[in-house]
Amino acid sequence: MENGRSDPSRARRYLVVYSSSTKTSRASEADERRLVHLLSVKKKKYEMVYVDVSPERREELDAVAPDAPLPALIAGGVYHGAFEALQELEDDGELDAIVAPAPDGAGFWALPEEWGVQSSMLEGGGITLLNDVPVL
Repeated sequence: MENGRSDPSRARRYLVVYSSSTKTSRASEADERRLVHLLSVKKKKYEMVYVDVSPERREELDAVAPDAPLPALIAGGVYHGAFEALQELEDDGELDAIVAPAPDGAGFWALPEEWGVQSSMLEGGGITLLNDVPVL
């Protein structure tokens, strides 16, 4: 899997975090929490996609980064590596340039309308629930 592989169709939603609502390990849960925190501190809008809830969205991730570990961040249609690689980019001062084109805002998780429910994820802060994916 190469970092920097691009998918132009994903560029319109600049930052997309792919994860799973059922974590496979404590490490993946911690990586998601740290990635969400990192994007929140940068005050960048991102879409949270849970591939176990919306399995059809996994195909989007696989088109850019086949077999990418979760959580995975796609920025402007480009995969930049697992959380450790993103943290290295942050430590080296390079992550800001990657996320700069993203609009300012908070993360969101677009629920399917047929669910008609709210989520306890809101209680933790940092994620806004929407029934429609906004155009970015």
